[in-house]
Amino acid sequence: MLTEKKVMTKEAAKLLWCKYPAMTALPLNSVVAQAMHVADNTLYVKGYAIPADSGNVQAVEITLDKGKTWQPTKITYQEGSWSWTLWEAEIACSADNGVLYSRAVDAAGNVQPQEGTWNLRGVAYNGWGVRSWHK
Repeated sequence: MLTEKKVMTKEAAKLLWCKYPAMTALPLNSVVAQAMHVADNTLYVKGYAIPADSGNVQAVEITLDKGKTWQPTKITYQEGSWSWTLWEAEIACSADNGVLYSRAVDAAGNVQPQEGTWNLRGVAYNGWGVRSWHK
């Protein structure tokens, strides 16, 4: 459903599609793929990030406190321009459960936003990566 004018059919939507051009690049984005305890006070986290059209991912950071403090991760794979970036980290964490967030930073210094930008087509959401975890 197109929400701009509550368009409910393909025929009615045809007039709106031309107003919203196709995406030619994805936005800067990161995803937390896994978060698990590997020792009593150590949380192992890994994921991936994808660059925008402004340059490769330079760093991925993670937070356990909703963005008050950020910790760096280690990039484990990246090859060439516009490459997917794999990352991982081991961080001190004694809590039994929680929520972890990630954000990517690209070569131009752009930082992945906390909330993605809404768009009519409903694609390419790029808010912070998020993963719940527990012992």
